[in-house]
Amino acid sequence: MIEVHGDFWTYGPVHARGITTNGVRRASGRAVMGRGVARQALDRYPDIDLVLGHELRAGNHVYILKAGRAQASTAGQPILFSFPVKHHWREPADLNLIIRSANELVQITNELEWHRVLLPRPGCGNGGLDWQQVGPVLQQVLDDRFHVITW
Repeated sequence: MIEVHGDFWTYGPVHARGITTNGVRRASGRAVMGRGVARQALDRYPDIDLVLGHELRAGNHVYILKAGRAQASTAGQPILFSFPVKHHWREPADLNLIIRSANELVQITNELEWHRVLLPRPGCGNGGLDWQQVGPVLQQVLDDRFHVITW
């Protein structure tokens, strides 16, 4: 895992960009994406909450939400994926869920042969966790293909 600084939405090139999410679906079928990076994604990609809401029917897991180009380049848009950190938006982030999400992400990254994947600090914004608690745990799961950004 490599820690970087910059703007989450312009840092790159990357194959895939992950947004931290929770597992709540509204009655409309849309996922709750009201704050943080998830809200920023919804502002950039209208109806991404509908895509995530559809996927959440199968459980709170890592899902590809928006396909991008197969190759990372400054001209192409990276793939957008969910990275669950909370079970419910009202609750604090769950370190065990973050670990499970990291393991799922490694599996997907291996299968799709991504070379650079970007994440915000999972659970450390609206999730209320401290990076000194989360960082060392992620370091054990994520290799140098994974860039964790602070901005």
